[in-house]
Formats: sequence, C-alpha cells, structure tokens
Amino acid sequence: MRSLTAFLFCLTFLVCTACSGRDTSTPAKALIGQWQIKEGKMFFMPFGTWVIVNKDGNHQLGVYKIMEQNVNDFTMRIDLAPWKRDLSAERAASATFSKDFREMKWVWPQNEGLPSHYKYIDSKLSP
Repeated sequence: MRSLTAFLFCLTFLVCTACSGRDTSTPAKALIGQWQIKEGKMFFMPFGTWVIVNKDGNHQLGVYKIMEQNVNDFTMRIDLAPWKRDLSAERAASATFSKDFREMKWVWPQNEGLPSHYKYIDSKLSP
C-alpha cells in the first residue's frame, strides 16, 4: 500500500510540475500569458488573440500576428490590431525579451501610443 501511495504522489507531482512550467523556447511561446502594462493587464492567447483589461475595468479585444522571430536574440516583430482591423508587417513592433523572459520592450513604428513595456505575471489566459 505504501508503494502505491508513493507512486501516486510522484506521478501527481510530475504531472503538475510539467503543466505549470512556462515554455520560453521561442519568443512566440514566451509571449503567451498575462502581462502587466501601464494601462492594466494584457492577456496573450496562443491562437493569435489578446485582451486588455484596463484599470477601470473596461476590456479591449484584438488579434496579433508574429511577423518574424529570432530565437537566438529572443526578439520578434509583432503586430497588434483591434478586433476588426487587418494585421500588417508595416505596422509591426519590434519586441525584445529580457534574459529572464520576465519583461518585454516594444518599439512601435510612428509612435502609435500602444504599450511599450510589459512585465510577465503568470500563464493565465483570461481575466
């Protein structure tokens, strides 16, 4: 009976550990999750959508597309758009992750006023 209990404990521990880890193998995978921005919190989903929850409780929905990524430098070019707007490479921002993958700095073309500094919170995908 002790062997079975020990086996089940180890199995549960391994499954939970594997599920809770954040994949930082590529910029696209490291992007997924909840981020702190000046306006509130931003959630990046793995299927190309995002949600911003402003400090006042209002929500903004949209889509994103990674135009290119460099795994060695851990940078990417990414475009964000409100829900009904097309994505384009001309509007894409350059994003760079910190070495610990806890922060991103974005540089937008034409100073579009979109978020430029992101701090990773957790792997949560919705408010």
